[in-house]
Amino acid sequence: MLAWSFLLLIRGILAALRQKIHLTTCPNSPDHLYGGMRPDRDWLQFDCALSYGLCEYQRTLEALHVAGWSPSRCIPHGGHQMSLNIAAGLGLGGNESYPDLFQPYGGFPDGVRVEGSRIIMPELPGIGFEGKADLIRVMRELAE
Repeated sequence: MLAWSFLLLIRGILAALRQKIHLTTCPNSPDHLYGGMRPDRDWLQFDCALSYGLCEYQRTLEALHVAGWSPSRCIPHGGHQMSLNIAAGLGLGGNESYPDLFQPYGGFPDGVRVEGSRIIMPELPGIGFEGKADLIRVMRELAE
């Protein structure tokens, strides 16, 4: 699956270069956006966990909205359950995911299949750990 993820990354970069699309990635909250970024075709990628969680990510989206950006132009970085659930819950433009890497934190909830590069998120209570048996088991062990 690493080759699959790498291939998708390369395809995305090549498509961006052909269309002169920018992709900015930043593990933490953006302090400022650099000139030349276009809200109608460029993508922003911030890590929800390293951006201090859901509340700060929402504040980032509010600041981006004021600057003319749609949440659909944001694709969270990280490949973990927190970013996946924030992307689904806030209706963002997608989510960076690694189905077979960073286990038990990465991938998708149990039973979710990737079809046509998309998934359907199940309606589950909680923040994402509960949908993965291997992850919730680890989290419960850590809490004991």
